[in-house]
Amino acid sequence: MMNKHRTFQGAVWAVCLALLLLLSPLNLKAVLPTGLFIAPLTTLFAFVSLFVLPWWSSLLLLLIGNLGLMILHTSNWLLIITMIVAFLVDAWMLDWHRSADEKYSQSQLITIGLVTGITSLVLLLGLAWLNAVAVLGSSSALNVVRLAFPVSLLTCLVYALLIPLLGSFLLWLRDKLFPPQSKEKQAGSVVIDLSDHHDDKKDQQ
Repeated sequence: MMNKHRTFQGAVWAVCLALLLLLSPLNLKAVLPTGLFIAPLTTLFAFVSLFVLPWWSSLLLLLIGNLGLMILHTSNWLLIITMIVAFLVDAWMLDWHRSADEKYSQSQLITIGLVTGITSLVLLLGLAWLNAVAVLGSSSALNVVRLAFPVSLLTCLVYALLIPLLGSFLLWLRDKLFPPQSKEKQAGSVVIDLSDHHDDKKDQQ
């Protein structure tokens, strides 16, 4: 069972990495006075994988995927650091040491999606502001942030919508392939029915 579960996790990891890279043309872009601004939509697959993978495995997926995006010229070091911060917030909310068969309610999934979206929005706008201050000076920073706001907001909305949906699908698939066992079965406990024995003692009396 453990080997099958690891195979499932490996398959999820590989599929999420492939989708992160293959769908990278969908990443939103905006031309700002400071240069090309990229909002990494496909990084959401790394966030979604957190529901069924250990946090360190999802973090490795995020790093390798974004390094691949750098090769494709659709990411940079500052953007990777920004996404890592958002990822660590998610991992902290989901609990670092959760079990592989952890259950999540719909409200928890929605909360994670909203927090990821809002965190990403704040971080992306903060990145645009820092770039503007470094390149153009503080006087032009607010205008650059205003130009970066539409793609950042759209990324926030996509994260808030798709992370709960894709997370629900992954959790459903996991439970379908590995049905959760009852606590009695997991503990290996045996229930003995003594009712017949008790009745026999009454008859003897």
